[in-house]
Amino acid sequence: MQNHISKKRRMINKFIFVIYLVFFVLVTNLDAQTVGYKQEKVKFQNGDVTLAGDLFTPLTEMKSPAVVILHGSGPDEGSGYRIYAEEFAKAGIATLVYDKRGAKDSGGDWRRRSFELMAGDALAAVKFLRNRTEIDSRKVGLWGISQGGWTIAHAAARSKDVAFVVSVAGNGVSPTQQEMYHKDEMFKALGYSEKARETALKFWKLAFDWLVLLDEGAFPMPENALKSERSAASIGLNYNPLPDWENVTQPVLLIHGEKDSLSPPEQAISTITGALQKGGSDNFTFRVFPNASHTITINKTGLEFDWENNFAPGYFQFTTDWIKAETSGESFNYTNPPLADYSTSADYENSGRYGKLPWYGRTYPQLFLMFFFPAVFLIGSVSRIIRLFRAKDGEQNNINTDGILSLLNLFLTAGFFVFIAASVFPQGMSLGSYSIPIWQRYLPLLGNLSLILTFFLIVKTVVNRKDVSKRQIFFTIVNFVFVFWLYYWNFLGLPF
Repeated sequence: MQNHISKKRRMINKFIFVIYLVFFVLVTNLDAQTVGYKQEKVKFQNGDVTLAGDLFTPLTEMKSPAVVILHGSGPDEGSGYRIYAEEFAKAGIATLVYDKRGAKDSGGDWRRRSFELMAGDALAAVKFLRNRTEIDSRKVGLWGISQGGWTIAHAAARSKDVAFVVSVAGNGVSPTQQEMYHKDEMFKALGYSEKARETALKFWKLAFDWLVLLDEGAFPMPENALKSERSAASIGLNYNPLPDWENVTQPVLLIHGEKDSLSPPEQAISTITGALQKGGSDNFTFRVFPNASHTITINKTGLEFDWENNFAPGYFQFTTDWIKAETSGESFNYTNPPLADYSTSADYENSGRYGKLPWYGRTYPQLFLMFFFPAVFLIGSVSRIIRLFRAKDGEQNNINTDGILSLLNLFLTAGFFVFIAASVFPQGMSLGSYSIPIWQRYLPLLGNLSLILTFFLIVKTVVNRKDVSKRQIFFTIVNFVFVFWLYYWNFLGLPF
């Protein structure tokens, strides 16, 4: 009797299981039919590194073109680019998004993300898609935004397996120069004068120079300290993308936002198309979307933008239409604006504003001086005060040029560090409402005073050279060098 009941229960459980299974399949298929694509977790290899992501494929019986999404410098996970994959898949273009090496489910070292390695990852993704039965192996391209624009140029120049290239907010200059432009626009929006912006940019170039040395192991640092900054340094901050663009022969689509304050459209279009033409290719299309920012989203300013909302009207339609036209052999109904409208005479490589640091502005001499000057002036100020209080009756010991200079220059170095600290964290300030404090603005005038007092100190030292101690000679030389340091950092002349 009990065996009969158990057998009956097993039959009922099997029946219920079958019902659930059928229901699951129907719901899953219905969901796929509703959205127009299906999603699949995938993994692929680049050497000994395993990369993980999601493949979005359109629901079609025909083999479809495909695109690999390349990350910007921000979100490292493929999930941050899901909206692009969905839009492309719904338009009939298979799309692969993956976690950048060293992030989430992908292997590899986050500290080593050079353009060479990231381009290798992109080409491994292309190879993976070319071996999929539902994808046309001749129609697999690359799509990259911001930092991804450098990566796709490097990858496409290396392999003809890449069928087409879509660069969104890409750059024709090095990462350091692009970041200098971005910082300059931010300081401008915050209310910095041009002179103050020059000082802030000099420091940021110094910071990037230090990051390169840090990445090379020149400075000891805990493994997980400054993770984001060190990752940025490892890509190659001085990488020049133009030689790669000269070797890109595939069809190229360049998309930019009119209000992009990170990648200026005129500079990018002019330099990249110039490099393509230099390499013998005229197969490029470019478009600038009005009022759009870095991510081709419509926002209040070019410095503040969304990643997943408020896209410029027609952005996705234009991109997918171009990809389908290029992969089907059909004509694309669009004519490029005149290239002359996007020409620029800006020389980022050799400009003092965005160009390379002179030897005396680089990490080692500047770090030494930034520690040396405050120490000398602090010791000089304290020792002068101590001598005042310890002066015996009848001794002449008062505040003279030496003492005034020590205090003044100590104040100037302190003001310099406060100004730099405010310039390092500008994102925390409300754009358009910040202004440099009054005492900070007038630091250059105090620098003029330091220059005058240093001149008198030198004259006094020369005139009284027989009675001058070695300590006074040393202090005179330090102040003389400090004047040049003030000049380099724009702390001489008119106020900020």
